[in-house]
Amino acid sequence: MGNHTTHGYTGTPTYAAWHNIVSRCTNPNRWHKPRRFITPRWRVFANFLHDMGPCPDGCELRLLYDHDTYRKGACFWRPAHEPMRGYKLTDRDLWGATPTLASTTTE
Repeated sequence: MGNHTTHGYTGTPTYAAWHNIVSRCTNPNRWHKPRRFITPRWRVFANFLHDMGPCPDGCELRLLYDHDTYRKGACFWRPAHEPMRGYKLTDRDLWGATPTLASTTTE
């Protein structure tokens, strides 16, 4: 019996996002500037899925801050077609909620 676990996510955007960040952060032949790191917890797909949930349709995984580690609280699912400009983090976002597209106008 092998070490493979059937989770039903192979071939999905969620699994592809996880696979890409693990590869980006652990493959010495795939150096990116700046160098990215991943929390050891997320080297297991089930932990990543538990922390992030499934990828919503049309979204991609993004880091909140450029030089952060891929980990819970530092990533969010963002609509792939929307620019990062326009995202504002609130206190609620910083305490574990997913950032949302907020109006950039002042009231």
